[in-house]
Amino acid sequence: MVADPQITVEHTEDGVLLTITDAAKLSLPMPYNMAHTLLEAIDTCMKTGERQTAGQVDVWRARHGAYGLHLVVNGVSWTCPAMESWAIEEIADGLEGALD
Repeated sequence: MVADPQITVEHTEDGVLLTITDAAKLSLPMPYNMAHTLLEAIDTCMKTGERQTAGQVDVWRARHGAYGLHLVVNGVSWTCPAMESWAIEEIADGLEGALD
């Protein structure tokens, strides 16, 4: 059994750093505009259930209680086909805090 992922979002000089640690550690530095786009996509998808695609950000409802997430950051493509809703909410909360 894999442990729940650890999610951190930190403010950086150029934007935010999203780090997801599960079986491996993934750090995605993104500019403010992309972090804002990701936050809006997550919020809208969670409210409407409709897929949100904008530039390098794609968020969709994978199943009840889980969302898919695809990001392209600095030429690196990352996809999580089904992340539990609490983890997506944690990303959104971290982005809100980092963007304030």
